[in-house]
Amino acid sequence: MLSKISPRLNIKSSLPKHLEALFSSYILWKIQGKPSELNYGEATSTESGELSFTEDELAKLNSYFQSQNLSKENTKHNVLLKAQVEHLQVGCLNIYKACNFKFQDISKSISAERDGGERFLKSIIFTSVMDLIDGFVDACEENFKTLAKGFFINEKFNKTLVSRQLKVLLTFLIEQSRFNDGNKVTHDLVTDITECNSFHKDGPARIIKSFLKDGLHEHIKFEQNTYQVSDSKSYGDYVARATSYSTIFSPNYLVEEELVNYAQNTEGFVSNSQYYVSEEKITDIPENIPLNLLLKGVPGTGKSWSIDQILNKYFSLEVPVTNNEGQILSRLKRINLHSGSTNSSLMQGVSVSAKENGVVYDEKIGLILDFVLTAIKYPSIPFALVLEEIQENNLNELIGDLIYLIEPSKRAKSYDVNPDCNIFEEILRLTNQNSNIHYVTIPNLINGNLVEKRLFLPSNLYFFCTSNYRDDKKVIEDNLLRRFDVLEIYPNYEAIKHVDVSEFLKRFNELIANKIHDIHSDRFIIGHANWMYVEDKESFSQAFLKLLIEFKDIREIDFEILQEIFGQVKIPFDLDIIEYQDYQSLTKYIQNNCGYSFLND
Repeated sequence: MLSKISPRLNIKSSLPKHLEALFSSYILWKIQGKPSELNYGEATSTESGELSFTEDELAKLNSYFQSQNLSKENTKHNVLLKAQVEHLQVGCLNIYKACNFKFQDISKSISAERDGGERFLKSIIFTSVMDLIDGFVDACEENFKTLAKGFFINEKFNKTLVSRQLKVLLTFLIEQSRFNDGNKVTHDLVTDITECNSFHKDGPARIIKSFLKDGLHEHIKFEQNTYQVSDSKSYGDYVARATSYSTIFSPNYLVEEELVNYAQNTEGFVSNSQYYVSEEKITDIPENIPLNLLLKGVPGTGKSWSIDQILNKYFSLEVPVTNNEGQILSRLKRINLHSGSTNSSLMQGVSVSAKENGVVYDEKIGLILDFVLTAIKYPSIPFALVLEEIQENNLNELIGDLIYLIEPSKRAKSYDVNPDCNIFEEILRLTNQNSNIHYVTIPNLINGNLVEKRLFLPSNLYFFCTSNYRDDKKVIEDNLLRRFDVLEIYPNYEAIKHVDVSEFLKRFNELIANKIHDIHSDRFIIGHANWMYVEDKESFSQAFLKLLIEFKDIREIDFEILQEIFGQVKIPFDLDIIEYQDYQSLTKYIQNNCGYSFLND
């Protein structure tokens, strides 16, 4: 069963309350008779649509804790009721391998969380790790109940109450989590950090750093921003035992995935050394979805959301696709481009490492090139590459010759490739055999490698990009615009729940676009995302404050222009903003209506 669980740990790099989620899941499993699967929570009748524990669950919880203090009100902030499914998966499944979370409505994707204000009901599927935890808890049950009751009623999790028995168990569980770095090297979380491998910027290390700061590891502590071994000899012996365990069970850590479909994680795992894909499970991509799609517009108009609708419908599998090593193939790669993005990190570069005989230089394959090569290996399977925020970068420099190959007319079709062979040798063979395949030659960065490396783009690889408007009016490279289907995304006022708020934003955008005489006047309008769930004066003020910051600090619009527009729109919730004559006084007034308890009047 563990072979089907991904060790991917980087989607929720902060991951608060992962232990509370684990132990809350254990207690529900215990009080409900140790089932293999459990539906939990019930939708309340409140407008917020929050989840709460059922009356039956609360009665059993009070019996377990020998208390009458647990109620819907004081348990409503329990992490199982509040956290997103992805958050729970990373902690309870990926780190501790104890339980898998899913929506009771199986049509919902793992990235869904709520519809409007209503949260979706969830289920927990348990693994045998729960039995392991149960065996440990039996030895310290009264102390455990004292620890657990506090966080069930949203008190601070008192780590000092964690007994040594539980600490030993947690140390073991978290030591078994693995992840792959950019060079495809598999790491464990704790021992690798203490050996000075630098991946502190990654999600896994941030999680383990938090774990160590809480003092929950038997052998390692984190003090003064450094990792310290409590006792060198006992730690060395422990590492030897942990390494032995990892060697025995190493096949369980071969999964490398970014978007995992967890629906099948509890099915019996059958080892298969052959490449496996159930092609009838793959949804055909309609012809009207372009190979290259660019959505552009102001922030908050739902560009990424629109792309997500395509991805959720056409790029998810009920049955994971695996290669011949049992690794799950991610059909989706999402990259947020920023000022630090480089061609060497996205396409190819040089890595430097110290060996016994000196310094060794190796070629490293970047995130995008690695994904392209995977798509080439499996031409019958659609893959999607999402590049967010491309406006801040020169995409020509970042992805180089892919700009030339990206045109649909230059994509390679109908070719046979052996995914088990060296992919560059396969590309060389294919391009030599078929003169109709457009390709480019990519450089060998290390001297001595004389084999010509070629690259083409397959027709099963979709590029989806988003772009905000740039304040300096710089447009995206014209050669990129010619190769993409470009759609302008404008605010969707119907998505705003409150009618008065919708009318306010619609009228404001009409006036601001007409007031500013500029060929790019639509870059001054405001997206609908921050206004969708505004329902009272406080939430309106919070969204309105962002509008003020946008026009003062980013757009640098004279206050007189805004003042004139505000005089022509109806401001919801009786906010009196007309009397204020400058940004400072209006900002202070709006802040005082935001409901922030830490602000003085």
